[in-house]
Amino acid sequence: LASALAPIPLVLFARSFSSFYVIPSESMVPALQKNDVLLVDKVGLQRAPMPNVGDVVVFNQPPALRALVGDSVSKSSQFVKRVVALPGDAVSFEDRSAATAGALPLCTEPKPALAKALATAAKEREGARVAKDSVFVRGDCDGVSVDSLIWGDLDRKYLVGRPTYRIWPPARIGPL
Repeated sequence: LASALAPIPLVLFARSFSSFYVIPSESMVPALQKNDVLLVDKVGLQRAPMPNVGDVVVFNQPPALRALVGDSVSKSSQFVKRVVALPGDAVSFEDRSAATAGALPLCTEPKPALAKALATAAKEREGARVAKDSVFVRGDCDGVSVDSLIWGDLDRKYLVGRPTYRIWPPARIGPL
């Protein structure tokens, strides 16, 4: 019995340093695809004073996001987005949804209600400063990403870790 139970403490110990995360939506296209499986480093963000602009982070739901998603998402579900601004940075926006001449859009066009919410939020938040101990996160795919643009700054205490390696699908395995 002792040898059968011996791996359990090792697994619990390992979970405090890393975890797996499955991408549930298209909000991070093209960098991350729906159903990609990522290895998340939970230690690196604890040692760093703050993530860097451009880092992809996994985080628990802050209250403002939780209020938006309601029962459509489990309370324990985590989200993944890219850090685009740090404490004290002024937030500015450009329309990334329109394709440039001769290029295809990188992601799905927003549903009308989301498109309206995104446009309104961008006007309201333009020039606002990111709060102390917070970051501003966005999905790479504006059209389907419910992110800081809509629900506000993300307090550092909600950060869980940084995806470092894609382990699925086989054709896309590799570091991020």
